[in-house]
Amino acid sequence: MKSGALLSLARVPALAGAVWLSLAAQARAADAVDPCLTQPGDVEQVRLWDKSYDVLSSGICFPSRWVDRFFVDPDAVPEDLADTQIRIVYANRWQDNDDRGDETLVRAQVRLPNLEEAWYLIFRTDEELTDDVYDIDRDPAQVGLADQAETGARAAIRWARQQSQRLSFDMDVGVRSELKTFFRSRYRYRRQIGLSRWWFRFSEKVYWEDPDGWSAVSGFEFDRPITTRLTFRLNHELEWAEDLNEDGLGLEWMQTASVYHTLGERSAIQYLVGWSGYTKPVIAQELVRTAIRFRRSIWRPWFYYEVEPFAFWPRDDNFHGVTGIVGRLEVQLGRYD
Repeated sequence: MKSGALLSLARVPALAGAVWLSLAAQARAADAVDPCLTQPGDVEQVRLWDKSYDVLSSGICFPSRWVDRFFVDPDAVPEDLADTQIRIVYANRWQDNDDRGDETLVRAQVRLPNLEEAWYLIFRTDEELTDDVYDIDRDPAQVGLADQAETGARAAIRWARQQSQRLSFDMDVGVRSELKTFFRSRYRYRRQIGLSRWWFRFSEKVYWEDPDGWSAVSGFEFDRPITTRLTFRLNHELEWAEDLNEDGLGLEWMQTASVYHTLGERSAIQYLVGWSGYTKPVIAQELVRTAIRFRRSIWRPWFYYEVEPFAFWPRDDNFHGVTGIVGRLEVQLGRYD
């Protein structure tokens, strides 16, 4: 009896160690952030809204896991998790010349990291070919002007390769409404200018769309942090397109200067002035514009609103000023930033 008791006592430290290791593993698993599982954040208790949102986000996210793992070697250990992000933005524009417009944009992206290269499945309802639903320099006066019936939806598969911290390349091939095909490739290069606080980024985008033909956009961007909360950016773009040549306009150019002000973890503001025009028949300025864009996350970390007052002065109206304001509501499903 004494010997059995001693053996039992001797096993206690080993059992305690095993239990501790198991609890530690569970704690590490709990701390791991799964992009398919959203968190309630600073909400004190999970309410019906949060439960419904989690169910919906998981429902659209986990199918991408299956697709990603379907193409992975069965003996391989996935190092990264597939995830899905869907952004839905409703925007409404009002101008003092009684011109109004509204639109609803949907942008979905499925990331499949466990293939040999990074692959994405892309879906969108807007004509823009930028990464974000709203490009940071997009003219707010264009909200609601696109004919949704004409532009339709588009879907694509994207291949992306990160050559280094400075170089990246990606390519899209897909179809849009009425089974019209399109192709897009993009090259980006970013580096610090010497030992200064300035950063330079060059991007080259090449497009082909049926039936519009070829186009290319060259971008030159200069960034400089002013403080920990303020960043200054200069952006210049040149676009060549077959339809611009047919209209005798040459190249379309656009310049903007912006200041970004981070107000906190949930809000930020952008101040922008911009100019644009064409190079033919002479290099001339066709439009001057300015805008202030305020963005804030409210209620939940996946719900945003934006307010963007703006003004522009077009040459075709003798540079007579027009003012307006755009309001936006955005919901992010799946993995939200």
